[in-house]
Amino acid sequence: MRLRVLVVEDDEPSLKLICTIIAAAGIEARGESDSLCAAARVEIEKFDGIFLDLTMPGLDGLELARRIRKSATNSTTPIAVISGRTERHAEKNAFAAGAHFFLSKPLDCTKLSRLLKVIAGSLLRENLRNQPVPICTPVSCLALTGQYTCVSSQISEQGMILEYDGMLLRGDSVQLSFRLPASDKKVEATGIIRSVKRTGAGQKAGCRFVSLSSNARLAVRAFVTSEQLLHRPVNLAPLEPVQRI
Repeated sequence: MRLRVLVVEDDEPSLKLICTIIAAAGIEARGESDSLCAAARVEIEKFDGIFLDLTMPGLDGLELARRIRKSATNSTTPIAVISGRTERHAEKNAFAAGAHFFLSKPLDCTKLSRLLKVIAGSLLRENLRNQPVPICTPVSCLALTGQYTCVSSQISEQGMILEYDGMLLRGDSVQLSFRLPASDKKVEATGIIRSVKRTGAGQKAGCRFVSLSSNARLAVRAFVTSEQLLHRPVNLAPLEPVQRI
């Protein structure tokens, strides 16, 4: 299971150096020198971690971090800020905007390598949150276009795949009701349709959870985790607190 991160840095030599060090750690690094392009990218592509510079033309790192936190795709993705600004409030502002880690410039390869080791557990945990596992369970789906009886083929902590015969559109808000295997309790959730694909037997939609009760979220997490560990045993490091490297 290879981790995938986005690096946003307008200085090309620094961008290349960061990507090289990340790749040497066995993590796939995607570089982006334009912060506006990066802002559009985080809306449609899921990353396990994001490294970004604070001082960039067009859209600075603080505003980009805020947009990432509001995005449907990367709202919980760990963010590491790399900045040449030394004033104390720069670090505070970065954390307030949603960053988990802060690394000062000039860039130190040893410090960056340490940072990668520190946050590896956080990145892997976020990766697993979005890894779907197989499931076969009926799902009642209520949308503006009607009520559908669907079957879910996959589920993760973030959402599920629905197979159905009907009309759902990308962006539709839905109310879902289903049971997890070996459980008598119904899971009630609200969600939003993120993708729709026509199949031979009907349609297949990717639905992202928007709202789950605390008990429902714990139940989904327990089921997904048990299935992941059953098929892919992984030794997870504990989630690290916000910190400065």
